[in-house]
Amino acid sequence: MDLYNKIWNIFSSSNSNGDYYNLTKDGTSSISLSELSDELKILAETSFDELFNLKPKVKNKVIVHNKEVEVNRYYMSYLNVPEYNETEKKSYMYSDKTLNFEKELPDKFKVFFDYINSEKTGKKYNQVIINWYEKTGSIKYHADCQEGLDKNEPITILTLEENTSQKKIDGKHWSLTFKPKKDIDGKRANFRTHNGMILTMNGRTQETHVHGIPCAKFKHPRNNRRISISFRVCEK
Repeated sequence: MDLYNKIWNIFSSSNSNGDYYNLTKDGTSSISLSELSDELKILAETSFDELFNLKPKVKNKVIVHNKEVEVNRYYMSYLNVPEYNETEKKSYMYSDKTLNFEKELPDKFKVFFDYINSEKTGKKYNQVIINWYEKTGSIKYHADCQEGLDKNEPITILTLEENTSQKKIDGKHWSLTFKPKKDIDGKRANFRTHNGMILTMNGRTQETHVHGIPCAKFKHPRNNRRISISFRVCEK
């Protein structure tokens, strides 16, 4: 390995302009970070119970290689939903192959949707996936299914968390980890999440990397729940 590659492998997690992180040396896959407004951070924490109680009654399944698989979180897709494609064989937006209807975004989440779109240039987000994580929740490594989405547009993830001070006591934190796909010369990166964190996956990130949320194994039964909201541009 030449000196350039050694340096890039060590420092590429901070190979950034401000809060912009390259995942590949050519810069075609990258992560950018920003923050929710202070007012909305406070709103998220003070209304967290209400937001969390909007989760589905059961944990929906996902489709992987045309089979339904159980997941370790609650989730629901809202607004525009790409049509199910039998040739794609997978889409975590569906709990079964018939879940193609468009579901209205709950009112309590609309203020976050409006804020994220107000900060976005170009096409506005029109599809939302919300994941609710209990203290033992997790999501396996995956790349977001882009079937029916505008692949030229980024995907943004907003994190809402409760009781940040409790995490310091437990010594545990939620984290969002990226690693390159097989045979991809890319960088692994780990981002510790927090209430109000906005993470955007740019360029070819879904093609070059997978990402996941490991189980943090929090000790406290309630004070470490997390909600993630993914914003995407559907071609509909």
